[in-house]
Amino acid sequence: NQLAYVDMESLSAPSHIKLKYQPSLISIGPTHIAIGVDNRLVVYNHSNYLVEIEAEYNKNIEDISVNVNFAAILVEEQIVLQGIVANHNTEVTKICPKCSNINNETRVTSISLTDDFLLQATHIGTLDYFSLEEWKFLADAQLRHSKEITKIYPNKSGTRALFIDNIGSGHIYNPVSFDLLPLSDFPISVKCVMWDMCNGDVAVVYDGKELHTYVLASNTIHGPSVMKVGPINIDESGKISMVSKTDELDHERNPLHVHDGKISCQCLKTGTLVTVESTIFDVVRSTHDQNMPKNDIRSFARNVALLR
Repeated sequence: NQLAYVDMESLSAPSHIKLKYQPSLISIGPTHIAIGVDNRLVVYNHSNYLVEIEAEYNKNIEDISVNVNFAAILVEEQIVLQGIVANHNTEVTKICPKCSNINNETRVTSISLTDDFLLQATHIGTLDYFSLEEWKFLADAQLRHSKEITKIYPNKSGTRALFIDNIGSGHIYNPVSFDLLPLSDFPISVKCVMWDMCNGDVAVVYDGKELHTYVLASNTIHGPSVMKVGPINIDESGKISMVSKTDELDHERNPLHVHDGKISCQCLKTGTLVTVESTIFDVVRSTHDQNMPKNDIRSFARNVALLR
């Protein structure tokens, strides 16, 4: 069993890690890769591809998330935080305490780690933030949603969290301002969610066939809003309009990473990496601007669409 690892910033040649087990769960952090199979956890170091942590639990692992210091493991209703670097790894399993605002019968459905926080979602619709520095849940940041939350996808800093509920609706939550914004025309099936690494307010949702791009505007004349991005149209009077649109992706390509609107994908047949640029930023030119360079038009359209 082998796992191919690629640094998406340098796009260097893939490194191959020999795995002890065939994984059912994989989580990639800044310095480590964690895999889960049944009740086993194995954590590998990026730099030398050696096993740093290996642990077994009483029940099967349901979810894994990794940051620079910890691996968070969901085992039934319990969350285990395991240190994975020298100053955190005490060889003692740390059990994440129960959130005081929920009862013992509450079932955790999804977890995710950012640099500073552990996020947990539950079947009763709560979304909670656990501070790794203060080692406690932040009661003021809790969201109480009306439906069960099945999956959470925070951006890198945790200042925005996209989540999906059990009826397939998507929302973005801001734990600072408490804004909860629904995502319009959200796909029925979701294969992955990717936050743009260059813009923490842009999220791309892949449904297995098409890419759906959403941009969050924290301050507008109507208050916070989120919209689905599409092509920009500029008429002869200079009026700008936009219609939401999906971006079709070749079925032989699997999206992995988004940076400034460029989507890095793996070719399923060859395993090679390719970068495709989203077509949703294309602009419909009016008759009087044909002399404007195409790249200038495209750049202008991109920045308008992304509210820059």
